[in-house]
Amino acid sequence: MPHIPLTRQSLGGPRLVDGATIRWVHNWLDTHSQRVVINSSQSCWKGITIEFPQRSVLGLVLFNIFINNLDDGIESTLTKFSDDTKLGEVTTALEDRVIIQKDLDKLEKWSEVNRMKFNKDKCKVLHLKEQSVSHIQNGK
Repeated sequence: MPHIPLTRQSLGGPRLVDGATIRWVHNWLDTHSQRVVINSSQSCWKGITIEFPQRSVLGLVLFNIFINNLDDGIESTLTKFSDDTKLGEVTTALEDRVIIQKDLDKLEKWSEVNRMKFNKDKCKVLHLKEQSVSHIQNGK
């Protein structure tokens, strides 16, 4: 997860998060630290260097709020679940494929603006095509 500045906008805009909540989250993240313990030996406490701690309930909530606007301006069907995003649409004409490409371009722009990259190794394309149905009449 990249270093993401927590602002009212990055957390979904004023309709989702008020200033007091943002200050509370900042304080929680600023004091969030960790250390390694092996048997009876332990390291010094170190501050966490990422903004949204992974594997924490609050980290998941903050991430979901952060990606809330991912589908703004998207015309195709977009589904989001945690860090899994799917874009899809039924295409019957070239214009439909152009819309999907524009939506992919918008998602790429969103990732650049928000400094969050999609994992291209996990990106897949699935094409489904309806086969032509042969009609048989009078045994032919």
